[in-house]
Amino acid sequence: MDGGWMVAAAFVAAFGGGVALSLGLASTIRRVLHAHRELQQEVIVADTTSSYFRMLMPVARRIGESLHAAFEGDRPEPGWFAHLHRRFGRELAGAGYPQGLTTNEFVGFMVLAGLFGGGGGVVYFLIDGTLGIDLCFIIGGLLGIIAQRMWLNRQRLERQTRIRKQLPFALDLMCLSTEAGLDFASALGGICQKLGKSPLGDEFSIMLREIQLGKTRSNAMRDLSNRVDVNEMRSVMASLLQAEELGTPIAPVLRIQAAQQRERRGQRAEETANKAPVKMLFPLLLFFGATLLLVIGPILIEFL
Repeated sequence: MDGGWMVAAAFVAAFGGGVALSLGLASTIRRVLHAHRELQQEVIVADTTSSYFRMLMPVARRIGESLHAAFEGDRPEPGWFAHLHRRFGRELAGAGYPQGLTTNEFVGFMVLAGLFGGGGGVVYFLIDGTLGIDLCFIIGGLLGIIAQRMWLNRQRLERQTRIRKQLPFALDLMCLSTEAGLDFASALGGICQKLGKSPLGDEFSIMLREIQLGKTRSNAMRDLSNRVDVNEMRSVMASLLQAEELGTPIAPVLRIQAAQQRERRGQRAEETANKAPVKMLFPLLLFFGATLLLVIGPILIEFL
């Protein structure tokens, strides 16, 4: 009998130890997987810059800084290069500083793009030879600069589109948060956590940090409106600034703005849908011409 109790106790002890070991192992595996996911996220964030930009970044930075020092180094008043520099800075801010580019680096990459395009023009001259080498170099350089500007413009438009899509949802969350009793900064912090790593979340995070560092809420809103350069955001910030100046609650303003932004989004979707038939007309005509040629071509060949 005692032997049976001893066997049962040993079995229970072994079973309990196995369960404890399994739970400990599962907890360890969860911690390892969680650390692995965090490491992957850090690697993804650190690897957002493409190899092209990462390889040429020092050269582009040096070119941009040299040009800025050459054109604006000792000038008492800002010249044309300073105005161009500020314009590129606004465009980069609206695009969310793609690839982590600063204004000087972007200017340097424009110069490099012009040189690469000019090199492509020289290669075209060596292959074809109909145009002069100077003209080929100039045309290739201009195409390279235009391509760099088109890339930045596309980045800016894509970011603005994502901000427009997220704005009504963010305004609804802010309205619910303020109606629940949170102040503006706390509601903004919750929205930043909810949106995560997104264009609108990044812009709201910048505004929240500026407010926490001592900038007034009105100035932070104006900076956000100028930085994003989206008409819908300007409308929202103007309404919030007016509510703050008049001392009225912002929750009703946010609710009205969220409804208006959803209505505008529906109108944009309808406008895009109405443009689709016009954009499809030319490809359909091409397909119709090819189909007509396939049908009538053999008949014409027989008669001819």
